Amino acid sequence: MGYGLMLHASPSTSTDLVAYSDADWAGCPDTRRSTSGYCVYLGSSLVSWSSKRQPTVSRSSAEAKYRAVANAVAECTWLHQLLSKLSCPVDKATVVFCDNVSAVYLSANPVHHRRTKHIELDIHFVPPTSLSLPVPPPVLLVGAAAARKTTTHLNFYLHDIVTAGPSSPTTAVRVARGVTPLPVDPTKRFGDMYVIDDPLTEGPDAASPAVGTAQGFYILASRTDIALLFTVNLVFTAGPHNGSTIAVHGRDAVFDPVRELPVVGGTGVFRGATGYGLFQTYSADNATFNAVLQVDMYVSARVGAPH
Repeated sequence: MGYGLMLHASPSTSTDLVAYSDADWAGCPDTRRSTSGYCVYLGSSLVSWSSKRQPTVSRSSAEAKYRAVANAVAECTWLHQLLSKLSCPVDKATVVFCDNVSAVYLSANPVHHRRTKHIELDIHFVPPTSLSLPVPPPVLLVGAAAARKTTTHLNFYLHDIVTAGPSSPTTAVRVARGVTPLPVDPTKRFGDMYVIDDPLTEGPDAASPAVGTAQGFYILASRTDIALLFTVNLVFTAGPHNGSTIAVHGRDAVFDPVRELPVVGGTGVFRGATGYGLFQTYSADNATFNAVLQVDMYVSARVGAPH
């Protein structure tokens, strides 16, 4: 059966502690007490877990979740001390995940405490560990939807080929033709739409190593100048981000020296990504409409959880 918490042998030498906590609310039909649980990983290995009914009735889901977090924090604090005694200290902050935003805010904002004195012991137990400033905190409480993020800088080149060459097949195809010519360039029309599968390479030369493709479309979305609605998935097919994608959606004013486009999501190592991309025209051919863009991406994504 594929259920339960599994113990796996792992070659990892990581000493990072990561905890996951959760609780139902008033789950017992007889006593209306909640059941809380947590599990703690050392690297990718499960080292501690618990699931038991809370001793008192919680008056809100936030209170139930917060009590579960307090139990996880207590266990992590004990594990910190145990590992230190075993000459294996944990240098980084321990991340405790909680899927309730109110419980996370409760630990970070003491203004809430005057309205939650009935769980005062738990409330005053978590903040000193999660908000310790003089030294690296032993425990860092975060929401599951706002997990730790790391920022990655990516640099590559995008080759938009409208007119095929001897060794360059077309990668941008016009699928819709607008009606009104643009005053700045009558060959282009408001509403023209192109579907693209543009190669991404490490360098500006088309023969340089490939890192992926840009799949999506762009539309001439301005009636007065060449400004695109640019919607694309950057699909990485090589390197450390192989199999991951970044979604970009925004306005690309082609003649601006640098265009900033927002990152609206991603998959794989970029799951839930935010950030932005800086697009610059490296070269452009007015006869063929082919162009090479230099792209600098600054992407923040959640730190992966153990699998």
